[in-house]
Amino acid sequence: MHFYVAILVLLLHLRAELDHTDCFGGIELTMVNLTFVFLPLYLYPHNASSWSAITTDVAANPTLRFQVVVAPNVSNVYPDVNDKNAISGLNKYSNVQMLGYVPTSSENRDKTAVMVDISAYVAWSNFLTANIAVQGIFFLTKRRHYKALLRSHI
Repeated sequence: MHFYVAILVLLLHLRAELDHTDCFGGIELTMVNLTFVFLPLYLYPHNASSWSAITTDVAANPTLRFQVVVAPNVSNVYPDVNDKNAISGLNKYSNVQMLGYVPTSSENRDKTAVMVDISAYVAWSNFLTANIAVQGIFFLTKRRHYKALLRSHI
């Protein structure tokens, strides 16, 4: 968690710096604004405050888009109560795009197992007591053979 906080503080500091136009030696410098933060959030939310630093940063930066990759139990897409509370807490913000992590084991994982994980994430949108829906799937892979598989499922 501390690593995340350090990286995000650096990004937000850079964003604040980049939002300003500066003059240096009579030359006007206009910097580019950050467009989004990509956050692989593979940290288990042990309690209600586990992801509080992230939630605070999301709330404090409503114009900055956060793409958050969640991976309940890293290899298990069935969230427990702590996962549900933390994910629904982040899903309350319109600047968060939640992505579900599907492991491919360097593309050696059986396609049927990959599809089971994708189907589980799709089912998250039907959860009634909290908004744990994901808006996309994140594959950590080198090739594209899962692309067609995903298209056929959606």
